[in-house]
Order: sequence, then structure tokens, then C-alpha cells
Amino acid sequence: MSKILCAIIAATLIACTAVPGSRPNRYNYPPSYLQAFPLNISEAEAIAKLGPPDQTINSSGKKMLVYRPNLKASMSYSVIVENGNVVDVIYNESGSLNGITATEEQRKAASSK
Repeated sequence: MSKILCAIIAATLIACTAVPGSRPNRYNYPPSYLQAFPLNISEAEAIAKLGPPDQTINSSGKKMLVYRPNLKASMSYSVIVENGNVVDVIYNESGSLNGITATEEQRKAASSK
């Protein structure tokens, strides 16, 4: 019985760490989520996968679709859109992972293979 329970808990934790086809939540591990996030998809595809953003910011020809996993916390994922396509995703928080990006995490993953 305990092996089954451990397997269920492990599967749940794995599912929560990186689900790039869904809205980010407070249980996502940011480096894993960013590493798996599909870049170069259209803005429409991103919104279809993540749902409507909590905030949209337009600046200097770029658009940021901001998703806040927990509206009471300061963490956010900003999907950067240029010319209608997602070019990066930036994770922001007040801790040690502040400012990491999908392009950085994907580059690290590719170089470690």
C-alpha cells in the first residue's frame, strides 16, 4: 500500500514541476517550467495553452503577457511577444531565481546533453 501511495505522490510532484501546456502555478519549479516552455509559438497559441493573462503590457514594439501564479505573491511569468511570436519567458520573484529566462534555461539544458 505504501509503495502505491509513494508512486501516486511522485507522479503528482512530477506533473506539477513542469507543465508548459498549462498556466503556470505556484507549484511549478521555474527552471523546469522555462526549460520546457515552447518558444517561437504564436501569441494566440500561447494564450490557448496558458489562458488569458493577468496583465498585458505593450512597450517598444513588444508585448508582455503577464501571468501571476498566486495573485497575493510577487512571482510572475512574463511571456515576451515580438511580431506576434513568443520570443522568451521571464520568471520574476523576490528570491534567488529572479530574472531567469526560458532562453537561458533551454541553452543550459542543450549544453548539458
